[in-house]
Amino acid sequence: MNSPQANEVPATQQIRLEVVAGKAAGFSFAVDERMVFGRQCAGPGRLADDPELSRHHAEVARQANGLFAIVDLSSTNGTFVNGERVAGPAVLAPGDTIDLGATRLIVREAPAAPKVDVRAATIIVDSTALETAAAAPPPPPSPPAPEPAATGPPEPPTGAVEEAPEVIEEEVEEPPRPLADEEEPAAEEVAVPEPVAPPKPVAPARVELHLVIDFDRREAEISLREGDNPVRLHERDGNWRIDRGAP
Repeated sequence: MNSPQANEVPATQQIRLEVVAGKAAGFSFAVDERMVFGRQCAGPGRLADDPELSRHHAEVARQANGLFAIVDLSSTNGTFVNGERVAGPAVLAPGDTIDLGATRLIVREAPAAPKVDVRAATIIVDSTALETAAAAPPPPPSPPAPEPAATGPPEPPTGAVEEAPEVIEEEVEEPPRPLADEEEPAAEEVAVPEPVAPPKPVAPARVELHLVIDFDRREAEISLREGDNPVRLHERDGNWRIDRGAP
């Protein structure tokens, strides 16, 4: 039953529930902000004293975004929306079924999600530049700087007395000493080349994403470019999940 203030709330801001099965079948009521269902609740929340309800079974309340959601209050038999047991807040839409104990309710009216044209905020990215940058090979390493050419000794100044060149005695290398029977030649050290770090990937210039959301059907599509097969998502219980059945 609505309170006197309920008539002041626009119908679009309420959620209207109708009991279609159970002891309260045929009863219909609207929720302005919140309603708790259970055996110890007052008013419509008792659902004609459904014996299979917990003392405080479930709650329907308005969310911050204006939509209504139902949450189970740790009931014994659980709360089900469209045949699935809810583990957290489940957003309600017209046509959804709610099972509490031996009672079934149908959402006849509920606030709709705001219409937003997300295509106007599509991110435009030059995919051609992205593909060209990704396919371009890394630049070749710079060639080493040339070594300075060797120069001969400076010519003596004109008129200077040339000194006799200094005689440098060459050292005579001794012949290698033969190895004893117990000595073994040392193993040659093999230089191991240092690993070369792979070139860093070139950051993409721009990326183009197309996102379309249908709030009435609670579906969304995401594609990289026009013509590509989109990734489809489905909103359930306030969360978006990838539709595994999509092609």
